[in-house]
Amino acid sequence: MLKVVQISDCHVTGSLNTPYRGQDPHAGLRAIVDRIMAWGPDLVMATGDLSEDASAASYDFVAEQFDRIKAPLWVTAGNHDNSATLARVFPHTALREPVRIHSGDWQVLLLNSARDGEIPGRLDKEQLDVLGNLLADDPRPLLLALHHHPWPVASNWIDRYPLNNPQALFEVLATGPDRQLIAWGHVHQALCKQHTLESGKVVTGLAGPSTACNSLPCRPGFTLDPAGPACRWFELEQSGAWQTGLLRAG
Repeated sequence: MLKVVQISDCHVTGSLNTPYRGQDPHAGLRAIVDRIMAWGPDLVMATGDLSEDASAASYDFVAEQFDRIKAPLWVTAGNHDNSATLARVFPHTALREPVRIHSGDWQVLLLNSARDGEIPGRLDKEQLDVLGNLLADDPRPLLLALHHHPWPVASNWIDRYPLNNPQALFEVLATGPDRQLIAWGHVHQALCKQHTLESGKVVTGLAGPSTACNSLPCRPGFTLDPAGPACRWFELEQSGAWQTGLLRAG
């Protein structure tokens, strides 16, 4: 069994005294990392917006927290991140190409949907072509992670900034394995959706919550979720079976 944690939307700044949406993002990340350490993942994937201000100091703080987990870490950018600064601090960062971050009974891949200076996401043809090559003739179950959501989540405040070309992604996935999971961040809520591809294959989509603060689902504007910061975990079985859930602060 492979144990994977998805950390997303930390939104820390270079100053420890700067709140995010009225909450303390630094304290939230510390508390979530405490829970992750107790859970003991084999692999950590961070799906963007690790920083709110893209400062070197903010990424240094995040790196200090991630180092406590003692597990392999892979990172992709969000719309608040600066990809060059992110990659300097985190050497295993997906930038121009998708990367396979695990290869066993499951394949785990990371995409970069962020573009510096843009809020919505986009996957260019070159990245999708490489993804198609990675998936070609590989029947193993797939866990694919990125920052932006590929279909609406019924929250108008964030649905204005989705992945802008999801159909191009779905066309590639239609040629992929029968069992596929897509994990994303960005939306500050946890949810599960399914999408049927033109090939008839069903993709399960899983939004990962924020370690800073989250919104109640299906609200026109950001509405603070009193349940607080969280992250998503996955348990991927050799048989292809999988489970997922949330780790919460406190």
